[in-house]
Amino acid sequence: MVFIGVVMTVLVSVSSCKKNCYSPSRSLAGVLFVDSVTRKAYTVKNLTVKAIDNDTILYNNVSVSAVYLPLHLSKNETTYTFTIAPETEGGSAVTYNLTLYHGMEPQFVSPECGCVPTYLLDSVKVDNNAAFKKMELYNKFVQNIEQDAHVKIYY
Repeated sequence: MVFIGVVMTVLVSVSSCKKNCYSPSRSLAGVLFVDSVTRKAYTVKNLTVKAIDNDTILYNNVSVSAVYLPLHLSKNETTYTFTIAPETEGGSAVTYNLTLYHGMEPQFVSPECGCVPTYLLDSVKVDNNAAFKKMELYNKFVQNIEQDAHVKIYY
């Protein structure tokens, strides 16, 4: 009975602790899709984005003008497969792999938040340039700022 009382006290104590961390815990690389003529946001329809190493689907058949991708903590490159499903029946899907080459450095945020990885993008490579008109590395420094832009892909 005493053991149950101790366990309950610990659980109540832990659950009542507040962690006042309002900073994002991951640094995400923002890939923006841009209309090559108007230079405004371009919505890619029926997009699926999948991580190569672990088959995680980050975006599944969505219409978006930007995606935010986590980068590897222990490797210097991260690759994703982008698949754009056809809008009409009988059309063919467009697929390309986007590889981000980067270094990682932990950044101390605060005692409540601890450290957050920050990255420096060295370069970006794609294996199917026919999928879009142009790509540019816009901002090399990836830190824990929500919805920051790093790569622009022009359609």
